[in-house]
Amino acid sequence: MGEKIYTQSQQDAINWGEGPVIVLAGPGSGKTAVLTERIIRLLKDAERESFRILALTFTNKAAAEMSERVAAGIENQDRRLFIGTFHSFCSEVLRNHGSYVNLKSDFEIYSSNDDLNAVVNEIKEEYCEQHPEDEISELKQIPRAATLSWE
Repeated sequence: MGEKIYTQSQQDAINWGEGPVIVLAGPGSGKTAVLTERIIRLLKDAERESFRILALTFTNKAAAEMSERVAAGIENQDRRLFIGTFHSFCSEVLRNHGSYVNLKSDFEIYSSNDDLNAVVNEIKEEYCEQHPEDEISELKQIPRAATLSWE
């Protein structure tokens, strides 16, 4: 596979040297390739520098693709680079520094209807244990409402 040929606009983004850059383009236009090339260039141009690069994307697939491309373009830069999704980055920050806002590092992230139903059932059980005298007919309605799709 030959070297990728970039348009002038893409080359401008890759070689931009005056601070951050935003790449706005449609699907399939080469944004990931341009940003990956920019990261490689920045790391190569400043191998003796100590700055770090944060590259965030929306999907695990794009993050994995960027990581693979950077690893193929320059070696041993893991300590200077975080490539991941917004969610994985925020999770990492909260796990490492959440104690400053009274958050335990072993928190779980709920992301499916099954997770939501498990939380609702746990709340129901805890409530029933604490209030055995209360009617639970209203609580029986919760799982039906909680199973609405929120994807």
